[in-house]
Amino acid sequence: MAVSQLVGAKIHRREDPRLITGHGRYTDDMSRTGVLHMAVVRSPHAHAKIKSIGLEAARKAPGVAGVYIAQDFAGVIAGPPTLPVSPVFAPEKKSNPPRYPLARDEATFHGEPVAVVVAETRAQAADAAQLVDVEYEPLPAVFDLDEAIKPGSPKANLSQPDNIAWDATYVPVEATEDAFKEADVVVKQRIRQDRLSANPMESRVVMAEYDPYDKKMTVWMSSQNPHLIRLYLAGALGIGEHALRIVSHDVGGGFGSKISPYPEDYLVPATAKLLERPVKWTETRTEAVQNAYAGRGQVYDIEVAATKDGTFLAMRLTQILDTGAYIGNLGAFQAIACLLSGGAYRWKGISARTIGVLTNKITTDPYRGAGRP
Repeated sequence: MAVSQLVGAKIHRREDPRLITGHGRYTDDMSRTGVLHMAVVRSPHAHAKIKSIGLEAARKAPGVAGVYIAQDFAGVIAGPPTLPVSPVFAPEKKSNPPRYPLARDEATFHGEPVAVVVAETRAQAADAAQLVDVEYEPLPAVFDLDEAIKPGSPKANLSQPDNIAWDATYVPVEATEDAFKEADVVVKQRIRQDRLSANPMESRVVMAEYDPYDKKMTVWMSSQNPHLIRLYLAGALGIGEHALRIVSHDVGGGFGSKISPYPEDYLVPATAKLLERPVKWTETRTEAVQNAYAGRGQVYDIEVAATKDGTFLAMRLTQILDTGAYIGNLGAFQAIACLLSGGAYRWKGISARTIGVLTNKITTDPYRGAGRP
């Protein structure tokens, strides 16, 4: 019998010598000749109408190369980078609010981008961003899932009929009726998985350089999924995938939060194309906590039917999932928890329903297991 070379062996990761000797290659360490820096103006409200945006003071600030709102990208960014609801299920109802990199008339979560400022230095961009004057009309905000799904609840997004992002049943309750009739005991419980925020060592960083002659774009970014990002950016920016290169060196941690595209992933290359100069954006730690896609945010109402000897018979569960203000590109994938709810046990049947709920919070998306926990 061959002796294993793996079990019990001391195996070094290939990247460790480079990283622990200070030779990591992180996006924020990189620069380009003539690079400009971008700062993002964000909504201080969880929900508000955008009445007006004053840009003149910011445009006159030292070092500013450009100040932009949503309308300025009309000819550069084709449209809202949204996906249909995940094919993990076929919902009876679904509502997918269109999301643009910059909010136009309505801000739907605290920290949603409403404008960007590009300047010669990062400090100049941050200072000028403080001069952008946005007039808001605060609106009722929706945070609690049980309240959000009630008829007449304030809407998280005014463009939608209600706050139900999707409602899908995998197996109806009727399918487990016979098993529940056999039960000696039925246990009911509500299980809550609170929202959590990824906190990687390196926050998100995006740098882009556009070649107007060859009409090619190179984007350096801290990303777990450069191929998916290339697909989305190519479509949104009107650049063929063959002319768009995404470079991700050492990511500095992601945990799932650096898989899907973000507004800044579009805004940095779009401004680089408008200005024909390299543009870089480095997320602050505050921005990372506010705007990085959250994990979990779910409530499960569960009933288990069992016999006196502890044998499981059947289970019924309803998953109520906080999608945030917009459905994440992979956010609906979290409904897979319904399919995995039985674990390794033998059941006569499991009835499962998933309800996605729009709230005035940052989007939820994969985090450490992508719905499986």
